[in-house]
Amino acid sequence: MRHLVLVLADLYCASGDARSERQPDAIGSVAMPAFDELLRFATLHPNRIAWREWLRRVLDIAPQSPASIAAHACGAHATDGADAWLATPLSLEPRLDHVRVRDGGLLTLTEAEQTALVADFTQLFGPQLKLSIASARELLLHGLVARDVSTTDPARLQGADIRAHIPIGRDAALLRALASEIELWLHSHAINRHRRNRGALEISALWLWGGTADPRASSAAAVLAAPLGLKATASTLVATDAYSRGCAVSAGLSVISMANLEALDSAIVVLWPMSDGAAGGLAQVEAQWIAPANAALRAGRIDGLTVLVNDRLYTLRRRDHWRFWRRRSHWLDRLRTDPS
Repeated sequence: MRHLVLVLADLYCASGDARSERQPDAIGSVAMPAFDELLRFATLHPNRIAWREWLRRVLDIAPQSPASIAAHACGAHATDGADAWLATPLSLEPRLDHVRVRDGGLLTLTEAEQTALVADFTQLFGPQLKLSIASARELLLHGLVARDVSTTDPARLQGADIRAHIPIGRDAALLRALASEIELWLHSHAINRHRRNRGALEISALWLWGGTADPRASSAAAVLAAPLGLKATASTLVATDAYSRGCAVSAGLSVISMANLEALDSAIVVLWPMSDGAAGGLAQVEAQWIAPANAALRAGRIDGLTVLVNDRLYTLRRRDHWRFWRRRSHWLDRLRTDPS
């Protein structure tokens, strides 16, 4: 049985009919006819589940923090990842009454930019604290010990007031204080001068998160994964982020950073369409993955298709395309109004 899973990791949509401030401005105008069709005929599972927790459970990986799993992808031992935190570069935008993440503000840095940040951070904050490179979109912070902290995946912050998502918990003040120091450091950093000169978004902050397991993680993941048989059939994971690669390493899956649908058997593909420009990223995902997957399912080249839109899980099988009575709607409208 060939089953394809597409994870749109950073496409988080708030519920509701009215336009939400949580939605980046650019995405409503993006035409995705194949995605429209997929969501029209697919089954939405009633329980929401964060995609990282779902992936961890599907691959039968022991509970641990997202940062620890990401550290494992970088060759760290379990003890090395115990005090690790994900540090995601963000570009922030001040509004009249709040600060939010800019559209495309989950940044992908060059290797030279990351190397410079790691070296300069060590000079300023070391030797207790240090950064290491996890992937093009994230760094790892080591040395900050904070056991009781709840943090938020920065993919959920696009278009949102970040004040509502600052770390909370007994040790949260440690993260908040360090985050403020990092913002001041980045404000005048030479990297941002170079980014401004080439027209790139500035790095406003390193969002520190994922150093402790999420106590709100739902047990629904095990229930949702079981009917699909994904643990038994998935043979390849296509991903560039450290968390996904860490899951693949732990589960013994082969992991690659690039592929096309026809070259895959049963696979899980983690995509980031919103990073560094939502409109272009969504159009690329539509053309390279969603449209070919829909066509492959209709032609019987794959038997099933699962799509996780950050925390919403949709499944589609070939026979589901006969649900002709389901109304047509724009993909974003359906994501906002689907009950879950």
